[in-house]
Amino acid sequence: MFLGPDMLNHPLRPKYEHLIRTDDDQFIRAITESSRLLAENLALRRFYCLTPFADNTLMWSHYADNHRGICL
Repeated sequence: MFLGPDMLNHPLRPKYEHLIRTDDDQFIRAITESSRLLAENLALRRFYCLTPFADNTLMWSHYADNHRGICL
């Protein structure tokens, strides 16, 4: 779930932003919920990354995913 323009321009957004900046408990709740939503969205998607270098160790280490992913 990503925020559309209606939520980004919601009149209560500045109050919410102020609340999470000034209340540690609210900040922790916001981070926890954002992390959960991000994990849910990442689980629904796949990634396709390209490199011109077949021996790119970083690419292999990130996307091989313990032998569950592939590099083409």
